[in-house]
Amino acid sequence: MINEFNLDYIYIMDYIPQQSPEHNKLHTFFENLRAGRLTTTRCPSCQRDFWPPRTVCPLCHSNTLEWVDLPSTGTVRGFSIQTSGAAPGLTLPMVFARVQLTDQVGFVARVIRVDPAEMEVGMTVEPVVVSAPRDRVMWAFRPKI
Repeated sequence: MINEFNLDYIYIMDYIPQQSPEHNKLHTFFENLRAGRLTTTRCPSCQRDFWPPRTVCPLCHSNTLEWVDLPSTGTVRGFSIQTSGAAPGLTLPMVFARVQLTDQVGFVARVIRVDPAEMEVGMTVEPVVVSAPRDRVMWAFRPKI
């Protein structure tokens, strides 16, 4: 796991979700992430994947969603470089990109281990698990090695 967080993490601005079953209905997402799998939910009735993962299908209202693995690479469709205003515990500059993983799933995520000057639209990136304070995990992307 990659550790990209500063040790001087301030808990007042805790933007990382609680990840245990007693705190989060989508705890399976974080369990899968700990196992190195970026996943989301699919409605077996609609055959539709959703991001972010859901507990109920927004189309047919089924609550029998299943967990599916997302692809191991994505394509950068656009990006932004943040040079000021970072939350405590984060280091600037930070790169955020619109990453397309499938026809149905794409989202904005942090890109790490990249020189901002080398970012480009069309770049292939891969998800990585990032350790977070208090025994939690998050995800980010890095250029495909």
